[in-house]
Amino acid sequence: DPNELNVQAYMPDAPTPLGIATVVQLMGPKKAWMCVPTKNACIGASTVAKGKAPHYQPGDSPSPDGKWAIFTKDHNVYLRSMTDGTVKQLTTDGEENYSYGKISGTSTMAVSLSRMGVPLPPVAVWAPDSHAFVIHKLDERKVEDLHLLQYAPESGSARPVLHTYKYAMAGDENVAKVELSIFNVADGSRVTVATDPLDTTYMSPIAIGRVWWSDDQKKVHVVPVPLYAKKLELLTIDATSGATTTIISESSDTYVEAAASIGSMNVKTLPNGNIIWYSERDGWGHLYQYDKNGKLLNQITKGDWQVRDIVSVNAKKKTITFTAGGREKGQDPYYTHLYRAKLNGRGLVKLTDGNANHAVAFHRTSPLASMMPGAAGPDEASFSPTGDFFVETYSTPSQTAVTVVRTKKGHVVNTVEKADISALSTVGLTMPEQFEVKAADGETVLYGNIFRPSNFDPSIKYPVIDGIYPGPQVIRSAKSFSAAVFSGDQAHAELGFIVVTIDGRGTPYRSKAFHDNSYGKLEEAGNLADHIAGLKQLAERYPYMDLTRVGIYGHSGGGFASTRAMFDYPDFYKVAVSSAGNHNQRGYIPIWGGTYHGPYSEEAYAKQVNASFAKNLKGKLLLAHGDMDDNVHPALTMQVVRALIEADKDFDMLILPNQAHGFKGAASRFFTRKRWDYFVKNLHGVQPPAGYKISDPDAAK
Repeated sequence: DPNELNVQAYMPDAPTPLGIATVVQLMGPKKAWMCVPTKNACIGASTVAKGKAPHYQPGDSPSPDGKWAIFTKDHNVYLRSMTDGTVKQLTTDGEENYSYGKISGTSTMAVSLSRMGVPLPPVAVWAPDSHAFVIHKLDERKVEDLHLLQYAPESGSARPVLHTYKYAMAGDENVAKVELSIFNVADGSRVTVATDPLDTTYMSPIAIGRVWWSDDQKKVHVVPVPLYAKKLELLTIDATSGATTTIISESSDTYVEAAASIGSMNVKTLPNGNIIWYSERDGWGHLYQYDKNGKLLNQITKGDWQVRDIVSVNAKKKTITFTAGGREKGQDPYYTHLYRAKLNGRGLVKLTDGNANHAVAFHRTSPLASMMPGAAGPDEASFSPTGDFFVETYSTPSQTAVTVVRTKKGHVVNTVEKADISALSTVGLTMPEQFEVKAADGETVLYGNIFRPSNFDPSIKYPVIDGIYPGPQVIRSAKSFSAAVFSGDQAHAELGFIVVTIDGRGTPYRSKAFHDNSYGKLEEAGNLADHIAGLKQLAERYPYMDLTRVGIYGHSGGGFASTRAMFDYPDFYKVAVSSAGNHNQRGYIPIWGGTYHGPYSEEAYAKQVNASFAKNLKGKLLLAHGDMDDNVHPALTMQVVRALIEADKDFDMLILPNQAHGFKGAASRFFTRKRWDYFVKNLHGVQPPAGYKISDPDAAK
């Protein structure tokens, strides 16, 4: 009876790093359910004494059966009964900077989470039957401190607030480590995992979804993320003894990745113990099958194309469903399609059709997937419970989205919805155009998008803006309609610019060799030479592009790249707006430089320090940074500022108080207007309109 249900909700101001935005309790006279909407279901129902509610508290990690929850307090881990509320302390050895279940300081959100006041659940993984859980103990005792000074506290105090957190940087002697333990719920006993402490150069393997239980729940599997990422291993832990075995190990002279996309992992274990493994060993990202002892059985997929993500594995039918790009000839190689194949490598079939990008949502193992740039799809399933049907949405940058239901063989049975862009059509939207150009080597084909204003007139000479993000972990050019049209690129085009995005050599989703082009060469910023070569080819194709007036903008890695463009190619790029740039990889988290630039040395890392080339600036440069950026520290922008001053160079700067790495609210709208104004003034030579304001999209709701 709904009238007898008591509903309570805990809703933090922003999503937690574990993806939990809301927790809802439904409490009836005899049963109670706790629902985490991001998991698309109520994750547990527990029978309770009549009239009593479950004892869930914000910051709990509930067991799958809803009977238990774990939480941390004073650096230790506790177990709470969800039926009677009794609490049992499981550890006593936790201490400051050596804590159970804690998110690392190098998570790039340590201060932001602290400022939100969000009680975080422990970083742990429950066994599916709730009999046990595996948790990490984070050791940051030797990691150096980093500080942010909040100049304009929300409290209104005139006294700045100091925020201190542990943050290792590339080249530091010590990085954070984690030790794994397994706890049994029945008696609270502990199983110590027999491994050396695991590197945590960003987040722990648990926090990024690289720890999971075997189907029989007798083992725990781990795929560590070692410093420099030159080795990828699958470790199997005996859940009773803690004994650990290395099942698969693969090495590379550059880096070994577990999937094509950051935030994903294409490693799966099957009920019979067999293993699905992702590798680029043949030059392309493909899937391989091993037995439970690590013996290679067969290659599942092969060819000059790349598997993106494993969607599901049907162990009974011995089939695997996955997304991939680049297999279909005559199509943009970045477009994804859905495929199914037998685990023995035979019977590959394509389940989606049409020359478009096909998006299929599925459950990701990584709790951080929804927060990663370029991550595809929400944390939910597009497949019916029987697996007979699935939902997919296809589009291109110039073709609106269509959502259809298909059978398991890929046949369309119903069109759910077609996007209606009539409102955009009435204002004369000019659709983006996809293009192909050659890289600076004159041979490699590159892909990108070009955006024109809705009142486009080919007889007019237009200044050009290069929208850049150099990767190496994601691409910049949108492949779907919504991502392209509703991006900042189209907004800039409406101001009377031709806007171009290009993905140069060294970015992902192509061959291993294409991606490796950026290894040890982060100073090339997504291969700026490729961008210039591509723009010159486009200008020959489209004479209305004025390459005497070229601007560039980007955020984070794009902030680094846009500034670097002004320093390395000062006669080509005339204006840049660079926000939150990681201008020196020596001052950034070790997973970044360690993976993509290589082991630290002063000589290797010196060439990518933007401040060292500030003396080359000729054009107009606007630098922007949030003073509460716990991802890319504002010090990296300040180092460029110091070098510009010492070189007596004119530049502009904007510090956004209380803003972290992603600008939000009024600060975001203000910065967007400043970026528009900067290009209009310095590329068009026109004074921006006085008093113009970007309205708050939520104000009218």
